Amino acid sequence: MDQLTWLERATDAMLLPTVVFQNVQAIDESVAILSTVISRLEGLRIRLLRERGGVDRSVLSAGLGLSRGEAAQVEKAVDRLAALPALQAAVESGEVSMSKVRMVAETVTKPRSEAAVRDEARLTALASSLSPAQLGRELERWGRTVDDEAGVATDEALRARRSLDSRKKYTGMTEFIGQLDPESADIVNTALDARTKADWQNEPASEHHLRTSTQRRVDALVGICTDALNGVGSSDASPKIRPHVSVVVDLATLRDATGSAVTERGTFITAEAARRMCCDAGISRILTNAVSQIVDVGREERTFSHALRKVLVLRDGGCRMSGCNAPPSWTQGHHIKHWINGGLTNHANGCLLCSRHHHACHEGGWTITGDPNGELVFTNPTGQRLSSWPSGISIRMAAAA
Repeated sequence: MDQLTWLERATDAMLLPTVVFQNVQAIDESVAILSTVISRLEGLRIRLLRERGGVDRSVLSAGLGLSRGEAAQVEKAVDRLAALPALQAAVESGEVSMSKVRMVAETVTKPRSEAAVRDEARLTALASSLSPAQLGRELERWGRTVDDEAGVATDEALRARRSLDSRKKYTGMTEFIGQLDPESADIVNTALDARTKADWQNEPASEHHLRTSTQRRVDALVGICTDALNGVGSSDASPKIRPHVSVVVDLATLRDATGSAVTERGTFITAEAARRMCCDAGISRILTNAVSQIVDVGREERTFSHALRKVLVLRDGGCRMSGCNAPPSWTQGHHIKHWINGGLTNHANGCLLCSRHHHACHEGGWTITGDPNGELVFTNPTGQRLSSWPSGISIRMAAAA
């Protein structure tokens, strides 16, 4: 019997039995055994890939069905374990799980490889005996010690490993993957914390429960990036053209709010999202024929000019949603009657909304009625009505006169 046939039969034998478990303890014990078996099989896979003479990511992705990130992790584990046979043996015996191996592989960078060979017995013992959290702390301590011994500034070594990437998932979401050195992480976290705190203080108390802490951090990051694109805090205080993302959408999709649009990066968005983005954006007309060949490109038209936005800022003073105190720099211009449906771009048909409440008035089903120069009524999908009046400088000056 050749090795391949033996491996196939051994796998079949493990999967064939249909077992009925009598209690939770038996299930827990079986899960523990299966976890050990899985680790041993993953260890065997790493050894076979090393004996193959190297790892080809395209083979791992296409042949084994691994994602790009998973293939990179396997490649790193194969590379690092080649010099650590004791750790490899511990994996194949089921003594060390693959999750711990990946932690070791992340820590044992190429500049630390000689020290890893020297300290292999210690690293293997740590991986065998400690929990993942404990192992992480010990690996960090070991890495700093090695860098100090080599005369490498730890902060510089960590900074050299910084990375940030994004990956569009089949769910329509985009996953950001990265790691920051301590100083960069402190800067980013401080900025996110400050923006998140300000957002919390500015929003109505009745809405505090609508977002999780992680959703708030995403919104804070988007807000910070939007400020940067709009030139907030720069010498040029006037916002630049929004939304800084090119969207291709046909006229019928905008008019009927059905179907979808696509960004220049190939990301599909809903028709309502496209309508929201077009509220305060540069619009370029591109005409195509029946076979999608471009036959004419019109000049860009600005929906909310700098001058008109200044008028809205002076009148509204920030987001017009009742109870929201988001400042003007956090807001976007919104057509109460959408321009695609004949709404005019002027102060009588426009108001300022923060990003979150702009989403609420498009994708969230909220409607706005009334006079932007006086009372606006926001109505949510359940029929609840909230009133809002302008609170900008021009209103306050008129009241004081």
